[in-house]
Amino acid sequence: MMTARRLTRKAAPVVGGLAFIIAAGSTPLAAQSLSERAKCGVFFDKWNVKGAPASTLAMAGLGHEVLAANDCISQNNPAGACAHYRKIEAALGMMGPTVAADVGANIKDRLRQLDCR
Repeated sequence: MMTARRLTRKAAPVVGGLAFIIAAGSTPLAAQSLSERAKCGVFFDKWNVKGAPASTLAMAGLGHEVLAANDCISQNNPAGACAHYRKIEAALGMMGPTVAADVGANIKDRLRQLDCR
């Protein structure tokens, strides 16, 4: 099972690149790195972009929400982290079955660790 920190380190560069490709020239997303945008309380809002593969958007959302949840944790805001992890949980259906199974198990573990209700 992948830890949240390991997931962040592995996914962030790839997700940042994907987000850049998806939004190139159309939104401020292209001008900012994923880690600069992914702050506690700032939710990924590009789950449905016309013409973009759902799985690519799901991975971009995953990276954003994990980084934002980590930011909430660093700010001692577990409720905010829970909200970000719930967004990932809601998007599991957009991911491939293997990724969804691995990510889903990690997200459930994080929700338990943070005592999310």
